[in-house]
Amino acid sequence: MKGRAQDKGAGPLGPEFRLIEQLAAHLGPEPPLPGGDLACGIGDDAAVWETAPGVLGLLTIDTVVENVHAFPHEPPSAVGARALTAAVSDIPAMGGTPLVAVIGLQIPAGIDDRRLEQLYDGIREEAAQLGVAVVGGDVVDTPGPLAISIAVFGTAPADRLWRRSGARPGDVLAVTGHLGGSRAGVELLALDGGPPPDAWAAALIERHLRPRARVKAAAAVNRHAGVHGGIDISDGLSSEAWHLALDSKVRVIIDAGAIPVCPELDPFLRWRAEARGEVVRVEETALYALDSGEEFELLLTLLPDHPALAEEDLDGEGPLSVIGRIDEGPPDVLLREGSRERSIAPGGWSHREYDGGEG
Repeated sequence: MKGRAQDKGAGPLGPEFRLIEQLAAHLGPEPPLPGGDLACGIGDDAAVWETAPGVLGLLTIDTVVENVHAFPHEPPSAVGARALTAAVSDIPAMGGTPLVAVIGLQIPAGIDDRRLEQLYDGIREEAAQLGVAVVGGDVVDTPGPLAISIAVFGTAPADRLWRRSGARPGDVLAVTGHLGGSRAGVELLALDGGPPPDAWAAALIERHLRPRARVKAAAAVNRHAGVHGGIDISDGLSSEAWHLALDSKVRVIIDAGAIPVCPELDPFLRWRAEARGEVVRVEETALYALDSGEEFELLLTLLPDHPALAEEDLDGEGPLSVIGRIDEGPPDVLLREGSRERSIAPGGWSHREYDGGEG
């Protein structure tokens, strides 16, 4: 994950999303579906349509490419598990329950079968944790790198669907879990001499290698009405907040001091600063977490008195921390640091700007 300068001609979210809009225009109008009306097409976490009265079907797909999203030094089982959780995460991000998945595996010549078996061991283990059945797929040869695409289908109640365009002025902005660990784990894994032999380093690496889609937390929150907007943190909190701002046409205000950061992040940043001969700034921990991708926590906008805000664990995947609010105004994301507010650009990961680096 890496913050990058924005392409000024691509809008706040950069060239990846400009390309998505460009390609979507070539598909023409969204077609009618034989099973029910399309409630949500290109532009949200999943496609959504009515499958039965009061029930929505959700369909999404995600791809992991070696040396872009995963690297040979990572355990294959962890790569498989993370690939599944990344695909599944789009379903609870919209208030849904994932049900089944299918896998497309693209295999380069010369790859060891044992490595593929370990990849699928990780998928099996994660599927069991997430309550998802892997029911089929496809295997093909490729001259390119190893890649795996996973499509996931789930359902949601029609009156409890969360969308990027649903944020309302007056909502609070809240996030599950803790942030920053995945980005730090990537940095530690990329060190030439290997990570330090400290418990905090091992915890951060594990946070990157084995994140988990917040299926239980989404179900716990969605037991009550009052969630209006939702997205999962795959690219970074700053980027996801911009999705909410642009799609809902609102101002998103994030309180830097309220961002829940991984407890292991402080010792990591102190260790890194000492190695570089630098001094850690007080605000650096929150700013670092702001652009950490592949967290797969839920970023939600909801009523200030929503009951889930008072729950401690959300079935083991909490807490749900209030980190800001939604205001009227032109789309913008503002970071509050003390009494000061400033507009921030989307950070974290972005395709079409990939340069092979991590940081």
